[in-house]
Amino acid sequence: MAEKKRSHAVYDLNYHIVLVTKYRRPVLAGEVAEHLKRECIRLIDEKEGTVREIETDMDHVHILAELSPKYPVTGLINSLKGVTSRILRRDHWDEIRKDLWGDSLWSESYYVATAGGVTIDTIRQYVQSQKTDAHKRKYVKSGKPRKACRKKRAVSRKQANSSPA
Repeated sequence: MAEKKRSHAVYDLNYHIVLVTKYRRPVLAGEVAEHLKRECIRLIDEKEGTVREIETDMDHVHILAELSPKYPVTGLINSLKGVTSRILRRDHWDEIRKDLWGDSLWSESYYVATAGGVTIDTIRQYVQSQKTDAHKRKYVKSGKPRKACRKKRAVSRKQANSSPA
């Protein structure tokens, strides 16, 4: 990546951003995922950024982006989540409503890291690999991974056995 210049700054800011659907619901597939990618690219371009790589799995999206220091990254993430939620719910409501809990699309949390610790190519390969079968999560009707369901039942049983009578 080449450094970019503004009137009083020279910068090379690359971020790895991960947004997760509410309760990890598997709604990002097919046209919904493609529409999400287009909107993320458009929104980041509007904020003087460049998407280097973007890929979705059923319940999250990875974005590798070069961003401008003019806009705070947290503001951009909030904008990405708010705008894409409104657009996807408006345009794909029939496809995603059965998998959502209420009308919330995104979890309140997110992951963001600067891409200075490893090469951009390493992160790019990781983001691209999100569409492979090795990264597929196993879903049950609840939308949660099977392992998480078993673990939750085990914890519930343990709590029920330890509660005073």
